[in-house]
Amino acid sequence: TETEKQEQTVSPQPNKQQTATGQTNNQTKPQVTEPQQPTGQPQKKRSVTIAIRVDTLLKNWDLLDPSLQSAKYVPKNGVILKTTSYELLSENDTVWDVLQRATKEHKIQMEYQGANENIYNSVYIEGINHIYEFSAGPLSGWMYKVNGVYPNYGCSQYTLKDGDVIEWHYTVDLGRDLGHEWTGE
Repeated sequence: TETEKQEQTVSPQPNKQQTATGQTNNQTKPQVTEPQQPTGQPQKKRSVTIAIRVDTLLKNWDLLDPSLQSAKYVPKNGVILKTTSYELLSENDTVWDVLQRATKEHKIQMEYQGANENIYNSVYIEGINHIYEFSAGPLSGWMYKVNGVYPNYGCSQYTLKDGDVIEWHYTVDLGRDLGHEWTGE
């Protein structure tokens, strides 16, 4: 077998420098050209999916504030945002980052409380599509799950990985109506 050598190529190149008087000083200075490294496989794009749903309101219509009882706020199929794929832009992208991108891109109203404005040190989602915490009673609000699990911490603290499935759901009973028992921890 023949062993391949990677060599540095050195070739003299004129190096023109201007002096303080504006005259050009021609000097020959070696220029070093580094060997080209094989690029290999392009990096696979990392992505996640996100959906926003209000199915529980369809089953608990009577609890919803009458001013919100409209398909404008609660679509008849319960879907505010169908499952949509987003590329992860950094190693540190969070559920919050993807939610912001999705609501902005699809022109879905969202209101939140910043991480520095609450005791949880995480962004808190107050409302999506004009449906807010307490819009359907004292135990109602927004919850998210990733890969079928409701984490017990805020959306700006959950760092995503390739293939994660994010779902935002509106609850009318602290998550019990979604099959989750919130412990308050």
